[in-house]
Amino acid sequence: MATRPDAHDAALATSARRALNDGPAGVESWLYDAVDLASGTIRTTPLKRLPPARTRAQHLAAAGFAADPSVVTGPGYRLTPRKPYRAASPQAWLDAYFDSATIGAPDDYFGTYGTGQGVNWIWWRVPPNFPTLYWPTTNFSYAGLAAGPAVLSLKFEVYPYPGATGQIVVFVGDQVAQIPITAPATRTVDIGFVHNGDHVLVAMVALQQGIYDYVFHSVVLHRGATVAHPSPPHPSSSPAE
Repeated sequence: MATRPDAHDAALATSARRALNDGPAGVESWLYDAVDLASGTIRTTPLKRLPPARTRAQHLAAAGFAADPSVVTGPGYRLTPRKPYRAASPQAWLDAYFDSATIGAPDDYFGTYGTGQGVNWIWWRVPPNFPTLYWPTTNFSYAGLAAGPAVLSLKFEVYPYPGATGQIVVFVGDQVAQIPITAPATRTVDIGFVHNGDHVLVAMVALQQGIYDYVFHSVVLHRGATVAHPSPPHPSSSPAE
């Protein structure tokens, strides 16, 4: 688990950038997905840019998440590879997972965290088969959110193996959404859900077999209200002796 690359990741990042030049074909489409988490319904629309907030609310409503449009136009709490931690209320942080025991050599399968000049992504190249059901990528944690409707917005690029259908799997609390991937695309995914009021909301993104490259860019949580209880300590801090 990491929120910043270790020292040896510099060489890995260089290898990853080199691999990108020889990697899958360029993105074939730009897609917007509206997901109702409760039902698992997904509405996918070919778009080259994120639609206006009211249009996004309409797409979410058509998928079954009939919340007031203000849930999309309200405050957005953004995390990116360059800014993986938010200290202000609501406190939020991003965790990225790299399993060095299974990813193999850097030139084959890898995870790399890029935050250099002009770079703001986390990139996984995934083997065609792996021994677990899911290939973990990122967790997003938000502390101090009141119960009620919310929208989690993910932006990423994804490339399946030729002829394969992979899955992007998003867990939000105890609910899950599965997004089938059949072609390379840049995708923005709005996931509408109702937060149950737990002190810390945790969302997780994992991959299933069939995904070749997954490149995470950003996540934004849209939610209007916060509660006043204290946030937990910074995830990287150590308990007092």
